[in-house]
Amino acid sequence: MEHMLPTARLSQQQGMDANAISYNGDTALYRACVRQQLEVVQMLLEAGADVNAHSSGGETALYRASKAGHEHIVRVLLEAGAETIGSIHSRPLYAACEHGHMQVVKLLLQHGADPNASSTFSNRRRPNYRSAFLPRRISADCHEARVESLPICCAVQKGYTDIVNLLLQHGADINKRAPSGKSVFMTVFELMISRRSKATQDSNPSE
Repeated sequence: MEHMLPTARLSQQQGMDANAISYNGDTALYRACVRQQLEVVQMLLEAGADVNAHSSGGETALYRASKAGHEHIVRVLLEAGAETIGSIHSRPLYAACEHGHMQVVKLLLQHGADPNASSTFSNRRRPNYRSAFLPRRISADCHEARVESLPICCAVQKGYTDIVNLLLQHGADINKRAPSGKSVFMTVFELMISRRSKATQDSNPSE
């Protein structure tokens, strides 16, 4: 990965455009975030790279760094003015919640990320988690939430209690409703009941 650093320095010295687009439609800043190269990210920002530019897939550098959980890169991007909202298909906060990156979630919230901004996904995307211990009706709701979901719903379904509490502290609305009509509160309540029931069954296997 480090082989890009001398190239980036040479390009900077020669005055090359920090916002040039590659053949596949990505900026150098986005590619540096994909490769988790902090020094290259810093250098590109110093050279005037657009911190909010979108990749060919509609993702920002902040989204990619948040998804990967690279706290230092996320911090640098935020300090450079990265917008936390992203797009409805690629919100940095949702990505950090989905992958359990607590410190990144905290950074995003501290820089104004909206805990009530929903994310929408294509039906062609397969869920990367499955709540097998939930009743069938709740599992169906979880699958539906992959079409349109809130950060707190995702954190609840994943079992990231610390992230759930952090979102609540920053104003996550437990009364907000998913497209299915169920509120966040009801999702949490049913999940707690389901887990308690499973724990009881596990502790009394003979019954």
